[in-house]
Amino acid sequence: MYEGLYRHITGLLSRVKNDLQVFNPLKDTIKESYAEIYQAVTCFSKQIEDYIKKNYQKMRSGF
Repeated sequence: MYEGLYRHITGLLSRVKNDLQVFNPLKDTIKESYAEIYQAVTCFSKQIEDYIKKNYQKMRSGF
């Protein structure tokens, strides 16, 4: 689980660094099916913004 999370966050940071925005057509399904996890990640987004020194809100695509 930790390895998967690490890969996920590494990919996120790479996309942010390169200003790549990704559209996830399953975002609404993810929000519904994994509401608790999605909310936890949403709460963590401020820390991500502080770390990357960019606005994470526009990058958030359900990934």
